[in-house]
Amino acid sequence: TSSQTSDFLKVTTRLVSLDVIATDSHGNIVRDLKQQDLQIFEEHNNEQKIARFEFIDKPGSTAPENAPGSPAHGAAEPFYSNHMPFDRLSIPPTLLLLDGLNTDVSNQVSARNQMLRMLKTLPSETPIAVFLLGNSLRLLQGFTNDPSRLHAALDKALNPQFVDPYPIDDPNSISNTMLAGLSDDQTSQDVIQEVEDFEKEQYANSLDVRVQTTLDALTTIGQYLGGIPGRKNLLWVSQSFPITLVPDVESGKDSFAGTRNYGEQLQTAANTLSNAQVAVYPVDARGLEANQSLSASQTIPTRASRNASPDGGLSTRLNREENTRFQSQETMNALAKDTGGKTCTNTNDLSGCVNTALKDSSSYYELSFYPQNIDWDGRFHKVVVKTLRPGVKLNYRRGYVALDVAAQARKQNPDNQLRDACSRLLPPTAIRLTAQPVAPVEPSGQLNGLNYVLSIAPQDVTLGQTGNSRSVNIELGTCVFGAKGNSYRFVKQDVARAVPDEAVRGWESTGIPNFVAVPPAADTQRVRLVVLDVPTGLSGAVDIPVRPQDLQKALEPAVQPAKATITPFVEIPDRGAPPFTADSLKFSVPSGQAATLRWSGDTLVYQGDLTIGQSAPAFFKYAFGAKYRCQSDKLLPIDTAGDDAKLQIMFRDRNGKQLTIDLKGSQPEYSGNLSVDATAKDFFDQVWKLSHCRN
Repeated sequence: TSSQTSDFLKVTTRLVSLDVIATDSHGNIVRDLKQQDLQIFEEHNNEQKIARFEFIDKPGSTAPENAPGSPAHGAAEPFYSNHMPFDRLSIPPTLLLLDGLNTDVSNQVSARNQMLRMLKTLPSETPIAVFLLGNSLRLLQGFTNDPSRLHAALDKALNPQFVDPYPIDDPNSISNTMLAGLSDDQTSQDVIQEVEDFEKEQYANSLDVRVQTTLDALTTIGQYLGGIPGRKNLLWVSQSFPITLVPDVESGKDSFAGTRNYGEQLQTAANTLSNAQVAVYPVDARGLEANQSLSASQTIPTRASRNASPDGGLSTRLNREENTRFQSQETMNALAKDTGGKTCTNTNDLSGCVNTALKDSSSYYELSFYPQNIDWDGRFHKVVVKTLRPGVKLNYRRGYVALDVAAQARKQNPDNQLRDACSRLLPPTAIRLTAQPVAPVEPSGQLNGLNYVLSIAPQDVTLGQTGNSRSVNIELGTCVFGAKGNSYRFVKQDVARAVPDEAVRGWESTGIPNFVAVPPAADTQRVRLVVLDVPTGLSGAVDIPVRPQDLQKALEPAVQPAKATITPFVEIPDRGAPPFTADSLKFSVPSGQAATLRWSGDTLVYQGDLTIGQSAPAFFKYAFGAKYRCQSDKLLPIDTAGDDAKLQIMFRDRNGKQLTIDLKGSQPEYSGNLSVDATAKDFFDQVWKLSHCRN
């Protein structure tokens, strides 16, 4: 492996990273722990070796720069990026998710008022984004520290829908309504019990939808924040949902009707968030609310009250309400523990919860280890971090899911992954991208079209090694959105390639370049470019708004320019002479045998009845013999003051296609868009041997 390119090799190793917050007995950050002060244990008290140790302490602050998808200013044409440069901030980026899907309207209003008061207490440089979850996820405000924009976003943060109560406690449920019209005979009771079983299943099915929508939103947020280095905060303001629906013996014939357990699904979403270094701080939107069972609205008789104690079933309803709150807070606690955050419950001090999150994410330890002696079978593995220093409390995510990333990626359909990234509200950021609109280089067809130069960060994709060449296995999806915004046209492009090491070194400054041509429609408003790293399944996407002037130009008929006359040549720098204008070189001997090295038909080819053993020495003498000779098994300059041989030959044909042959390495290296026939490769194999004094 070339030392110059080793920094760009994405190693898909099984490295587990933990953000560890260390505090003393007063809640102050402990800043002077050393690696030897900490120990990591994974499953069955198996101590792991710490591979990386670093204390992250945000030094200074910088106002947030352009959010992903926004144009960078100062360029002749805007360019768009999904990279969020928040790594220099002293205050970590924080995302507020107002969960209107799982929260009653009254609690939404109360939580929003608390957040408005909370904004006044935040440090002025805190970057905050605001999202609202209803039947789908909505972005109300991208990352900003402008109080007026955040205030305006919170004014819109209301989802006017009610969370369905559990049927037995709903005075308007069918089963409770039937109580007034049916007698207490066994037949009537059997009918009501069957209805109750049906209602429990319906409630569970409705909850399934809520849970899936919520976890999809959390996963999308994790993918969106994954490209931001360091720890991030997600404040999930919600009543949440129960992590389990337990058997109900108080209603229906089947106690197990409508039972659920969402623990595994929750863990999958938590894994995405924790891998992206997103710590979730769930905030119970109910705060210090009184029990709803004591309110006047809950005094209407229900089946539970008729079958209960002389207090009208009040104690039963209070117990059930308390259990519901406990189950929903268990969901919050599980998500917080799995991501290294903390749950904020039974309090109306939202500012305190937010400030705790900001403090945690500004100063922490990053620990990494390679798990030893485990099966990468997708199971959850518990992790325990201990400190040898007394009086220090540690907070961190409680484990990881042992996923074989490569195996997982092989099971995925790349088309589906690209389409999924197009369908999501937020573009994934695991692969950093930059795109810039450009004029078409060679217009063809009937329209100019929308054209972009896309640059892919080489550090974020897998670079394979084959000999002296590198390969990337990536696919590109283009999604063209119209006026409706939700539907899009999808086009896939395979941009996998193999390139010499020299080209990879150039990617350090330019990124991996790609030209993307997009055929527009008259209503095109936005283009999303998605890049998928096939070996890992990681993706990145960048959104490009289509300006009216861009669309107008794209829809104009293309004018085919007059084709320029291109002069073919062969250039050999070691000859010290100008390029030789030709599209072929001919070799012959007095006996009449002849051969031609020709590059006139988009391919370099060797043809004729003269053997390569006869023609290759003639070419070597023509190319290098004037200045170099073999001496002590090395090709040295005849003039001792001369430079070493570059050993390169460059060809260009009449269509402008070019080829560079580099003979300096351990074998001939070919780069360019002029194809090389096997006969020509045999020819230059012999020239390579001569240039390395092998014959």
